[in-house]
Amino acid sequence: MRKKIGLVLALVSFTLFSTVLLIYMWPFPDSGWDYYTEPSIFSAMEEVDVNGIIYSLEPYMWRDFMPSSPPDGKPLIVIVRIRALGVDIFPSLTKIERLWLIDGLNVISALPTEELSVNGNVLEMVFRNGPKWGPGITVDVIVKLNDNNFPFCVKAVNQTIQRTD
Repeated sequence: MRKKIGLVLALVSFTLFSTVLLIYMWPFPDSGWDYYTEPSIFSAMEEVDVNGIIYSLEPYMWRDFMPSSPPDGKPLIVIVRIRALGVDIFPSLTKIERLWLIDGLNVISALPTEELSVNGNVLEMVFRNGPKWGPGITVDVIVKLNDNNFPFCVKAVNQTIQRTD
């Protein structure tokens, strides 16, 4: 009898632990967002010079509260524009590897999306289905780029999450 109770308790504990782990690791189902961090994000600069090209970040974030939205609004949408000063065309070997949003102790990240465009020396990418932070709060936005196997991060600080009504 004790073996059966022990087995049931072990199974319940394993199931509960697995469920909590899944909820923690994938809080935004099918959205591409997670809690992954890297130490390099905390030392990111607002402008980074790589081989004479100066990279800077221009993010825009908003939550939709239009009448067709749920009462608590739609998840965050982030558009990042990476500007490459010193060239006419954005370098084709420079790619976005990850995006982070930092709100105090809350850090959330997303992998690159397929919503990518290049217009002259500006690369633009859209990240959808983010957290339901804000609107009206300010966050730091960090993007990790990779230029021909040279990874680096660029940031924009105190960026306000906007809202549409």
